[in-house]
Formats: sequence, structure tokens, C-alpha cells
Amino acid sequence: MKKILILSPLLLVFLIVFPPLDSGKIKGQGRTESIFSVQMHLHGSLSEKLGTMAWHTQQAERSGIDVLWWSDHDQMVNLFKEDFKSFYNFESGSLHETDPEDITGRRGKGWHLKKEDIFKDPFPFSQAMVTHEQAYTGQFAFKMFGVSGSTGSWQTLGYRYFANGDAAIRSLLSEVSLNIAIYPVGPVTPDTLIFVQVALSQDLNLQPNFLYYVLSPNPPVSSPNSIFIPLPYQENQWNFYTLPITADAITYFPTLKDDQSLHETTLGIASRNLAQVTAFFDDFRINTNGAKGEALLALQRAVLKTRYSSVITHHVGNEITNPLQVPILQFGQGEERIHLNALGEKVPLIDYNHFNTLDYPKSAVDHVHKYGGIISYNHMFGYNDKGLPPGMTPEKLKEEVKARLLARKVYGADLLEVGYVKRQLLLKDFLEVWDALSMANIFVTGTGVTDDHGGSPWSKETNRFVTWVYAPSKSEEDLIAGLKSGKAFFGDPFAFNIKGKLDLTTPEGFRMGQTVITPLTGHQVTVDLNGLAAGDLVKLVENGVVTQQIQASGVSLQKSFRVDTSLPKVVRIEVYGQDGIPKVFSNPIYLLKALPPGGLPVERVVPLSGRPVLVSANYSGSGGTDMAVWRPSQGLWLALLSSGKVLYQPWGLPGDIPVPGDYDGDGKTDMAVWRPLEGNWYILRSSAGIDKYALGNFGDVPVPGDYDGDGRVDRAVWRPAGGLWSIQGSSGGTRTIRWGRQGDIPVPGDYDGDGKTDLGIWRPSKGTWFLLLSSGRAQTESWGQFGDIPVSGDYDGDGVFDPGVWSPDSGTWQVRLSSGGTLSQNLGGQEDIPVPGDYDKDGRTDIAVWTPDSGIWTIFQSSDGKKTQQLWGQKGDVPVSR
Repeated sequence: MKKILILSPLLLVFLIVFPPLDSGKIKGQGRTESIFSVQMHLHGSLSEKLGTMAWHTQQAERSGIDVLWWSDHDQMVNLFKEDFKSFYNFESGSLHETDPEDITGRRGKGWHLKKEDIFKDPFPFSQAMVTHEQAYTGQFAFKMFGVSGSTGSWQTLGYRYFANGDAAIRSLLSEVSLNIAIYPVGPVTPDTLIFVQVALSQDLNLQPNFLYYVLSPNPPVSSPNSIFIPLPYQENQWNFYTLPITADAITYFPTLKDDQSLHETTLGIASRNLAQVTAFFDDFRINTNGAKGEALLALQRAVLKTRYSSVITHHVGNEITNPLQVPILQFGQGEERIHLNALGEKVPLIDYNHFNTLDYPKSAVDHVHKYGGIISYNHMFGYNDKGLPPGMTPEKLKEEVKARLLARKVYGADLLEVGYVKRQLLLKDFLEVWDALSMANIFVTGTGVTDDHGGSPWSKETNRFVTWVYAPSKSEEDLIAGLKSGKAFFGDPFAFNIKGKLDLTTPEGFRMGQTVITPLTGHQVTVDLNGLAAGDLVKLVENGVVTQQIQASGVSLQKSFRVDTSLPKVVRIEVYGQDGIPKVFSNPIYLLKALPPGGLPVERVVPLSGRPVLVSANYSGSGGTDMAVWRPSQGLWLALLSSGKVLYQPWGLPGDIPVPGDYDGDGKTDMAVWRPLEGNWYILRSSAGIDKYALGNFGDVPVPGDYDGDGRVDRAVWRPAGGLWSIQGSSGGTRTIRWGRQGDIPVPGDYDGDGKTDLGIWRPSKGTWFLLLSSGRAQTESWGQFGDIPVSGDYDGDGVFDPGVWSPDSGTWQVRLSSGGTLSQNLGGQEDIPVPGDYDKDGRTDIAVWTPDSGIWTIFQSSDGKKTQQLWGQKGDVPVSR
């Protein structure tokens, strides 16, 4: 039988009418929120060709951005298939090879003709081939031959190395070096040049850096961005080199140092003045010190912390790119190419060697959530902007993506990149899909990003949005909480004031990102804007349609709109300049008529002034204690289910007393109130339906419990004047018993372990427990003293209630265990309310207190002895501890 833990309703009423004295704020709670601008999708030197951490940090400083959230591609950070893609020895007899383990046939490596002539002028005659004329190892090598014209300028031939998926890119943080064997055919003269060109990242002036390793008696003169490093050589024999790329980059490019990537390697020859040049190349290899994956991200964090601006806060995530790209036809063609941003330092990189690719991207979302992170669904219409494939139209693409995301519920992602001015489709198309998801009760926070890879100033990019987040600090934990709750807006920081503000609120204290379940046919929504320009157009959008608009006359605007809520509404704000440029967009506030199927995410229902509260209740039916609170001012129940969803239900009126319990025997706690002025019980059954029963009078104390042991809670009241118990059985009939007197506190519970609730009272004046067991036997026990509060429960997990008391003065809990011995623990003080319950679901009651002023619960878990804290509720709430 399910055990019921009871905190005496009389005690609850006493504590509500006579609240404890103010104790001040608890450290770390009650913090004031600020607005932080966050660029949360950008790539640096860990995975990109041009971008660097230095460049993006400089752009953030110039733009006034508060936070950079890095999202380098996981396949490059992890060096996926490194063993195959880091080495080429030409033994295939070809310039190209395909990974024999790749079932898609998409992954290969090899050498491509360098179309961009290195010295701006190709040979008039040249040849390149894989040949067995010479080989450093094996049987084959790569031969290049060229003859220049009569010009005195260098003419060239070059082949660059590639590996599909940008897998030849290496971060210089991992101490990159190159191995190459070169056979220069003599004579090597001042008019000939054999070289290895290494392309690095751009400097802060947007000029690319190059290292040239050259075999020549007269190498070209270096410039600030092109460094020529002569190599020793012997003609007509093999010379093997290890080229220290990272070390040379630190030496020759001291501003960026190792904050660069090796993104392209070219083997080449050059000559001038009719000179002939021939060279063989073999055994090419890219080496690192082994730093990849989590180790490489740790190096990135260290560089960001020690080398770059302390004004900017840096967080490190990664972009999940699914390098295997196995077609997932049973889930919808194209899903294998979806990109997702994993945000959360504790989220490990995905190991694609042990990853359920056939369930991608849902398995990626589950992976991130498992480690407490949040995940963003990126660029919904595709990751490039090179035009649509044949047969595809913008409308068709939009509808296909919309249908997929609705059917898959965005795969459970927390965030959705909405703020793109143009990426395959237009901003209006991104907004339309987002609105459709919101109207389907798919709660996903919209964000604006650049997805910048480096290459041009942010102010000149087409997509240059950022996201502003409401949070107490710039810490990762606080920003994640703000994003999950939808307390965010996004827009163009070069068109809207970077220190601006946008929020939506309702008279009840709900705000942007949250949900109001309203019986009203009209609801007020207030927009609060700061950072406008005179003439800006502020639009109210309801269910994807602009219904009202107003033109700003100054920097600030506070305007209340009345929204027709005869039907559910998703309401958000858009702001455009007079020239039509999109400026800023809010996340929506949800005005619903009923609880959506499956409930609501917890972070979507806490009012502006509210703080969460843990309580003892099993509303999910999963065993143990769920978190729940009843708000008398609104008659509102908030229960945090073990699934992470919130059961949110108006039930009851101010003046009612909450009496939750499993009245229908389905294993779930039902919401119920007792109305003292009427003596009526109103029960909202979890199994469906509403019950109303008459039992009790004003002045009685409700004491529901399973007095007949049938697995269903019975309605019962205790009358202090005369000590009369009236019990209305779940199967019918009412019985009365006298037990106790004025001044006693009722403490019903199963004290003999027979599955039936026993009558019990505790007499504070003497510290005596008087129990009337269901067998008819009376039992008396002295435990506690005047000033204590009774806290009975099954603390040893043997199925029998144990008498227990808590002293507000000392914070001491004293429990007499039915299995023998005692339990003593210090927790809480005069400002707290005891709320014992089985929070860790191990079958034993945990010691817990709630501090009403701060809304913080402190729990000693019986399963591991750890002390945990949780927020849920606000001052004035009633913990529904059943």
C-alpha cells in the first residue's frame, strides 16, 4: 500500500495565520536579474578556417556583447576518423581515397589542384601524377613537374590536401606538426622553388596568415602575413621533414600565437625565367600532441580565461554535426544533416563510435539532457545558403520543415534558432515555423545568432543577431535557467540598443516565456521596451498574426494590450525600424485555456514573484514525493512531476484548505480542497471527474487518510472541541470516534504497519503521543516537549510510522524508530516549516524544512546522507504535504 505522509493541517493553518518572523535572504537566493547579451553560436580556431577566439572577442568588445558561447564543431574537436584522414602515402596509386569503413561513400581524402594560383600565375606547361618512379616508402609517390615562361615572375603548380567534412583542419593548440618526404630533382636553382604552404587563420586585420616551407637557394622575402622558412635539402635524394607548425606560428605571428588553425596544406613547385622544376612528395602526415576532444576544449577554456578580455565572459559548448551522416530514411530524409548546439560544461562530447546514429538527432538531445545541459536546434532550413536544390521551392521547404518539427516536437530541443535575416529562407519563414510550434504547445525558446565563422566584421554580416537573457549573473547555470524559461529576446545589436530591454508581463505576475491558464475571455499583456528609436514600429503578434501595432515616440515604451483569450493565444512582440529593418523580437507569453496534454515544463509556470517549493506529494504516481504547492491567492496548484514536467491546475478558492490525497486509488495524488465555510470537500480526481462531499463544520480540522486500508484516501475531520473524529469511508458510510481534546494536534498515520491509517494526537503540554490503532488497541508514548512540532513519518522504511518531533528553537529532529533506536539530526530554525517526505524515493522519510521567505527547501536524503536544496513556490503558498 502507498504510505501517506501527513503534516498536520492544524499545524499548517497555525503556521499560515501566525507566520514565522522574517529571517532575511538566504545567501544565493533572491538575486536581482539583469539582462545579458549573449552570442551563442560562433566558431573559433578549434574548427574553422579563418575565425579565431581573438577575432570574435575583439568583435564582442566593440559591439558591447557580454557573453560569448563557443560552439566549435564536435567532429573537428574530436578529430573524428583522425587515423584515416591525417595520413596520405599515395599507395592507392591515386590522388584520392575513400574510407573503406564509410558506408555512405561520402568520406574521402586526397589532393585537389589548387585553383587559386599561389603566386598569381600558373605554369604554361606542367604535369602532376602519382608514379612509381620514386617512393620514400612503399611503391608510389606524387610527382610534380613544371616549366615557366620567360617572365621573371614566379609561376606555380600546387595541390592542396582535403578530407571530407573539413577533417584536415587542426587547432594549433594541439601542437600541430607536419611530416613530409620531398625528393628535389636537381638542379635546384635560384629560379626554382619547391614548397609546402600551410594556410592558417586570419589576423585581426582580416589578413590570412601563411607559412611557406621552401627548398631553394634563394627563397622569396617574407611579409607580415607570409613567412618563408628555408629547409635544408640534398638534391636527387629523399629528404624527410617534421615541420613544427604550432611553434613557428607562435614565433612569427605573436598576436594570435596558437589561437589559429591549420586549415589547408598545399604541396607545390614554382619557377621563373624558363627554369624547369621537378619534385616528388611522399608520406604526408598531420601530427598533434594527442590533445583532442575534452582535452582540447580544456585548452580552449584556459586560453579564453588567461589570454583574452576579462570584460567578456566565455562559455564553451560544441556543435553536434553527426559526421557519420548515415541516412535516416525511417525518420525523414535529411535528418542526418541536422546540427545542434550542446550548451553545458558538464556535457561530454559525443563518442560517435558508440552512438545511436539511426536515432539521430533525438539521441543527441537525450545525451545533452542526461548531463544537465540544454540543446539548440540550429538553422532549421539548412546549414548553407547556396540556393535550393532543383525542384525545391521556398514554400515547399518551409512546409516540409514545419511538418517535421511539429511531428518530432523539435526532437525535445530547448532552443530554436529563429533570428536569421536570411539563411536559405527569410526571417519571416523562421518566425512562421516557430509560431506554429508555439501554438502546438511545443515550448522552445527562440534565439538569434550569427553562426559566425570569421571573415568579416560582425556589423557587416547579414546575420548578426544576438540573444539577450534575463539572469542573476553571467554564469552558465544562470544563463541556462533563463534560456530554458524563455526569459530571453533576440535581435540586431547594431540596430537595437545593446543595453536595451524587452519583456512581457501579465497582471498576475507572469512574464515572457511563461504560461497563464486563464478562464477569462480577455487578458491584459503589457510590453516593456527600452532602447527604441523614435518612429520604430512595435507589433503585437497573436498566434502568428499581427493584431495591433504602435509607433514609438521615444526611447522607452510601456503599453498594455488587451488580448482576446476566448481561444488559446501565443503572444509576442516584434519591433522594426522605419526603414523596415528587423530590430528585436520577444519570446512569447502563452495564454492557454487548459493544461496541455503531458503538462508543462516547470520553468514555464513560475510567476514573476514566485520561487519554487518542494513538498511531499506523489502526483505523478511514480512513488516517493513529488514537489507541489498550493497558492491560496489564486487557488493554483503547481506540482513538479518526476518527469520534469509541471502539473499546473487552478482548483480551489482563497479560504479553502488543501487536502490532497489518492481518493480514487490510482496511485496518484488528487487535488482536493475542503471549504470550511461550507463543510464541503471538492476533489479533482487524477483518473478524471470531480467529486463533492459534505463533511465537517467551520472550526474542524481536516485529517484525510486511508482509515479502512482499501488503497483510497477517506475524508475525515477532527473537532478540537470534544476531540471528535468523523471519518467518511471511500466505500460509503460515516463513523465517529472521540480521541483527543482541545489543545491537541492530530497526527494520523499507520503506526502499526497494517496498511490502515490510525488515529493519533500529540499533546504539546506534556509531549505525549496518544495513538488509537486500527486494531482497537490504544498506545501512549512520551516523545517531545512543549514548543516542539510533531513530524511523524516512516524514517526507517519498515512500513510503520515513527513518532518524531522537531524543535524550531534548536533545529533538532528527534525520531523514535519503530525498528529500534532513535534518529537525531539538526536542520532548520524558527523561520522554517518542517516538511518531511520521501524525496529520494528510497522508501524512507527524509528530514526536510522549507523557509517561506526565500522559498528554499533543504533536505537530508536518507539514501546517501547528502544535503540538497531546491526552490519551488513563494511566500504565502501552502506546501501540499501529502
